[in-house]
Amino acid sequence: MKHKPKQLWLVLSATSLALGACNGGSSTNGASNSGSPQSISYATIAQNATPQASSCIGVSAQSITASQWNVGGKVTIKNNCSSNQTLDGTNLIMSSNSSNLTKAFSLYNLAQSNDLIVPKSGWVEHWVSSSATTSVVKNSTSGYNDLSITLNTADKSAYLIPGGSTNVEFGYNPAGVNPGTITFKSGGDVPDIPGTIQLSLDTKQLSSVCTSTTICNIPVHLTGQNGTFDQVIDTITNAKSGKVLSYTFKDLKSGTYGFSVNSNDLPSKVQFVASSSFALASGATVSESAVFKTVTITTGNVKYSLVKPSTFTTEQSSAAVQLTATTGSTIYSGTNSFTGANFNNVEKGSYTLSTLYGLADALSGKYANPIKKTGVKVTAESTIDLGALSYPTRNSSATVTVKVTGLDSSDSATVKLTDNLNGVSYLYNQINLKTGSTALKLLESDNIVLNITTSDKYKPITAVNYSVVKNGVITLNFESANQPLPPESGAYYSYAITKDQYGNPVLGFNIYGISSAIKKVTLSSNVAPKAGGFPSCFGIAAGQYTIASSDDSAKQQYQTDFTPAGGATFNLNNPSCGNFLYQDSKNYAFVMRSQLETSGTTLPDILFPSVSGVTVELSNGQKVSLPEKREIISNVDPGHGKVLQGYYASWGIYNGMNFGPDKIPYTRFNTLNYAFTYFKPDTGEVYAGDYNADGTALPMIAQEIRKYPYMKVYLSTGGWTNFKNGSPVKADTLFDTLTSSDARISKFATTLVAAMTKLGFQGVNVDWEWWASTSPDQFSNDQAKRMIKLYTAVRQALDAQGVKDGKHYDFDIAVGAGKDKIMAPERVYPGYWNQVYALVDHIGLMSYDMHGGWDVNQPAYFQAPWKMETGNPYAATGYDISSALASYQSYISASPLSKFQIGVPAYGRALQVASLNNGGLLQTGIADGVGQRTVETSLWDYKCIINAVVCTQSGQRTHSLTLVDQNSTGANKTLWDKYSKDNSYEPWGYGVAGGQSNVFMTYDDTYSVTRKTQEAKALGLGGVMLWEIDGDANDDAHSLAKAISDELAK
Repeated sequence: MKHKPKQLWLVLSATSLALGACNGGSSTNGASNSGSPQSISYATIAQNATPQASSCIGVSAQSITASQWNVGGKVTIKNNCSSNQTLDGTNLIMSSNSSNLTKAFSLYNLAQSNDLIVPKSGWVEHWVSSSATTSVVKNSTSGYNDLSITLNTADKSAYLIPGGSTNVEFGYNPAGVNPGTITFKSGGDVPDIPGTIQLSLDTKQLSSVCTSTTICNIPVHLTGQNGTFDQVIDTITNAKSGKVLSYTFKDLKSGTYGFSVNSNDLPSKVQFVASSSFALASGATVSESAVFKTVTITTGNVKYSLVKPSTFTTEQSSAAVQLTATTGSTIYSGTNSFTGANFNNVEKGSYTLSTLYGLADALSGKYANPIKKTGVKVTAESTIDLGALSYPTRNSSATVTVKVTGLDSSDSATVKLTDNLNGVSYLYNQINLKTGSTALKLLESDNIVLNITTSDKYKPITAVNYSVVKNGVITLNFESANQPLPPESGAYYSYAITKDQYGNPVLGFNIYGISSAIKKVTLSSNVAPKAGGFPSCFGIAAGQYTIASSDDSAKQQYQTDFTPAGGATFNLNNPSCGNFLYQDSKNYAFVMRSQLETSGTTLPDILFPSVSGVTVELSNGQKVSLPEKREIISNVDPGHGKVLQGYYASWGIYNGMNFGPDKIPYTRFNTLNYAFTYFKPDTGEVYAGDYNADGTALPMIAQEIRKYPYMKVYLSTGGWTNFKNGSPVKADTLFDTLTSSDARISKFATTLVAAMTKLGFQGVNVDWEWWASTSPDQFSNDQAKRMIKLYTAVRQALDAQGVKDGKHYDFDIAVGAGKDKIMAPERVYPGYWNQVYALVDHIGLMSYDMHGGWDVNQPAYFQAPWKMETGNPYAATGYDISSALASYQSYISASPLSKFQIGVPAYGRALQVASLNNGGLLQTGIADGVGQRTVETSLWDYKCIINAVVCTQSGQRTHSLTLVDQNSTGANKTLWDKYSKDNSYEPWGYGVAGGQSNVFMTYDDTYSVTRKTQEAKALGLGGVMLWEIDGDANDDAHSLAKAISDELAK
C-alpha cells in the first residue's frame, strides 16, 4: 500500500506565489581534472509536482445581490503578504445555502487598481470558461454545493503588490433557484515554478577500476516526484572516470528527488554514494554532490554438498544446515536437499558447518551422527569448496522390544520417532508395526518419543515418552473405537464450535445411532463446559440435568458427566447437547494470550476446544465409547493443484461488515490466511489483539477446516497497520524494534509457531510488507540483514516443529509489487531475494494499491494493472504486475517463480478527479475518494461496486457509477478496448459515490481476475491470492474466487 499524503481542503488557503523566488548558490569545484559542465532541460518531460498551499491572497470585502435569476456584484481580494503575489491560478470559492450551484458562471474582469500591476499589457480582462476554470465541489461541512472559480489573467503577468487589493466583478445565473446568502472565500495551491538542481559528481576513484580490462558503462539516475520521474542524467564510461563532473538540471517541478545507480550496473568493489532524498522547492536551486567510491569486499562464499548414506530411505529428503562463526555471534542457516548448496555473502572468518540433525533407522540400527565440519575458513572474494560431506556413522547400543496388541491382522500402526540424546537429535525413518513384537535398535540413554497413528477403527494412543535402556519393553495396546451397541451398531458422535447470540464461542456435541435410553454421557475434552445458561441437552431443558467436570491430568483433559436429574434418562430423539460456554483452568486448550490493544485490557486466553471422546452409559449399566465421525463437506480442491489463497480479516465483524467466521466460503479457497495476530515488539511474544474477534473466530476456523481435507490455514501477523500500547502504528516500526534483538526474534518465531501448532493450522504468514518509514533509496544493508534473520528464525522454528510432528509446516510471506521496493534490498544486499526465496514456501505478491485516493494532483489510474498501455504517464515507475514479476525474476535464480501467488483485490479505490472526460481515467486527482464505510476513505467492497443494492442493504454509503468493462458499448467500449482489454485487464467506474461527484473507481472483476489467472498459469506461478474475502460477491456468477477457481481447473 502506498503512503497517503495529507489531504488539503480547498477553501483553507489562497493560491499565490512570491515572484522573487530565492536562488541557491551555484556549484563550483577547484579540481584540475574536472569535466566540462553539462546543462540539461526537462521542460518537455512529463512531470508531477506536489502542490503547496498559500494563504497570501484573501477576500477582504464583498458586495453581492442575489435572486432566483441573477446573482452579481464584486469581491475585493487582498494580498496579505509582504511580497508580490501573482493572481494566476488563485481560486475563489463561492458558497451558498443551496445545492443548485452549477458551472454557468461569468467573471467579467479584474478591476483596474493602483495595486494591480500588469507588466506586459498594462490591463487585464478575462472571461472564464465554464468547463475549464470552474468546478462544483461538495462542502463537507454544510453539505451544499460550492463553486470553485480559478482566476486567470490574459498575459499571465498580473500581480498584487504587498498589502494591495483589487475587485473581481462577476455575474451568475442560478437557473430559477434563489441561492440565498452568497459568500466568497479564497483557496487553492501555489502554481509550481520550475527549479534547478546542480550536481557535482566525483568519479576520481573509478580511474582505478575503469581500465583497459574493465569497461565501465554506469547509468546515473535522477528520480523523484513520488516515483513518477526517472531520468538517466549521464552514463559514466571509462573516459569520464577520474574526474569531477558538473551538471545543471533545469525546468524541474518541485518535489523530492534523489540520485541513484542500479546495483547491477556497478562494477565490482564500487559503491555510489549520494543523497537519497532531498527537496526541491518551487522556483528554487539546490546543489548536491555524489561520489563513486571503491570499497573493500569482506564476504565470500561456501560451497558444499551432503552425502546421504544409502541405508536411509528417501523419507529424509532434506537436511537443516547452519554455518556458525567461531565466536558464535554469526549464524547462517539453510535447507539442503542432499545436492549441491551454497552459503553466499558470508563475512570472512572462521566457521563451523553443521547439520542440525543426524539420520537414523531404528529397525536396522544404523545411525548417522550430525555433520560438524570445523575450521571452515572464509576469505573475501572467494568461494571455498568443502566438497561432499559425509555423515559419521555409529551403531545402536540397545535393543528395545515394542509389543503391539489389539490390531487386526490386516491393520498396522505408524510410528514416528523423535529424540534428544544429550542435545543431539536424529531424523528417523518411519516405522510400521503390526500385532506382535518388533525389535528396535536404539541408543542407550536416549530420550525418545513415539508418535503413533492408526485408522479410526482404534482409539488414539497418546505419544509415548521413553528413556532407552538395554532389553527394554514398550507395550502398545490398541482398543477398538467402534463397539457395537445392542441392538444398534454404527453409533457415533460429532462436535462443533459456534458462537452464541453475544458472539461468545460455545461448544456443542451430537450423538447419533442410539435409540436406547441413556443414564449418563461423559465428554472427554480439553475444556470444561460451564453449567448455567439455558442450553438443553438431548431434549432435557437446562436445570433438569447436572454437569460435573473432573480433571484427568495424565491425559491433559477434562471428563465431564452429563446426568439427567431425578433418575431420568436421556432419549436421543433429539441428538444435540449444548451449546455451552467453557473454561480451562489447566491450560490444556491454551493457544495464546489476548489483549484488547485499543484499551490495554487483558482479556481471557484464546482457547481451542477439542473433543477426544464420548462415552455413554446405557440404562443397563453398559458403558460404550463412541467414535467421532467427522463431516466431510467437500474433497474437491478449488485450487486444482495451485494455491488459491484468501485473507480472512478478523475485524470483519465490525463497522457494518458483518462478516464472521461462519460466513467463510471454504469451498472457494484451499488456503486461508487469518489476519492478524499481534506481537509485542519489546519481547517478541505473539498474542491475540482482540478477544471479541479472535476468541471466537480462531477456534471456529480450526474446527471447521476439518470438513475440508484440502484446506490449509496460516496464522498471519504483521500487516500495514498494527497496534502498540493501544494506538495504531505502522507495523514496520514494530518489526524494527523486534529485529533489533536476537532474543526477541527467537521469542517471536517460537510463540508464533506454537500458536499455529495448537490451533492445528498448517503454516504461518508474516506480512512485513515494507519499511514504511523508509523510502526505497534509503534502504540499508542492516535492514535487509534483519529481515533475513527474522525469516530464518521462523523457518527454523517451523522445521523444528515439523520434525517433532512428522510433517512439513508452510512459511508464507507477503511482498510488495513496487519496482523501487523490489530493487532496494538487492542494491545494498546482493542475493537478498534468492535467500528469501529459499527460506519460504509461498510468496503473496501484493499486486494492488499501486494507485488510489492518494493520487491527488496526479493522473487517475488503475490500482492493479497487469501492464500499462503505450504512452502511459506512469511507465517509468514500473508499477504494474508484469513489471513486478519481471523484476523479481531478474534477482531470483529459480524459474519459473512457482512460489509466487499474484494478489488480486476484492475491493476498489476511489479518487475524485477534476473531470470525467475519458471516464475519469488519467484525469487529475483533486481529492481522496469517499469510502463505503465512514471509518475509511476511498475503499469500496467489490460486491458493492457491482451491485449498489448491497451497500444499501448493509446500511452503508451507496453509489451511482457508470461501469466500464468487457460488457460496455459505444464510447465506453472504445475506452475499454484502448486501456483494459489487452493491457491492464482492469474495469473501472465513474460518476457519484458516497455523495461525492466526479469519482473515478478502480477495481477488479471476474474478467480481470480470469485474465490474470491465465497469465499466472502461463508464467508457471504458484497460484492466486485474494485480499480480503469479505469483499467478494456471494453468488457464483460474480464471485472473484469462483472465477479464479474455474480458470485454474482448465
